[in-house]
Amino acid sequence: MAIYRCEIKTVSRSQGASAVAGAAYRAGLDVTDLRTGERHDYTRKQGVVASGILAPAGSLEWVQDPAQLWNAAEAAETRKNSVVAREFLVSLPHELTEEQRADGDQLRRGCALYAVCEFDIVTVPLPPTKRPAEKRLVQI
Repeated sequence: MAIYRCEIKTVSRSQGASAVAGAAYRAGLDVTDLRTGERHDYTRKQGVVASGILAPAGSLEWVQDPAQLWNAAEAAETRKNSVVAREFLVSLPHELTEEQRADGDQLRRGCALYAVCEFDIVTVPLPPTKRPAEKRLVQI
């Protein structure tokens, strides 16, 4: 039986968090945080089936580059307690195959499109299914 869960968290400097580090981790990328000079290399991380950036029609091309996007988000906020990003955790039904999960799960799409309407730009990584009984969360 599918169980619904949706959790929304903030990525805040006052918590010591970085949107650049979070995006690099979730998408398995190597990104340097231009604000702090820290390099976040998660290219060896396994478990990302797919990752992409959704933005409104007419957005500039550079928003499709995660390094530029999340460094711009960090640069746009200057306060020490700024909220630089939000994280959505949405459970997916375990009955879905990997193909169904990567190709067009309506729940993931719906949540991502809502987030684009509310916050303009969204990075969507998709973790793989590991065990049939395991809870699965998509981080948006």
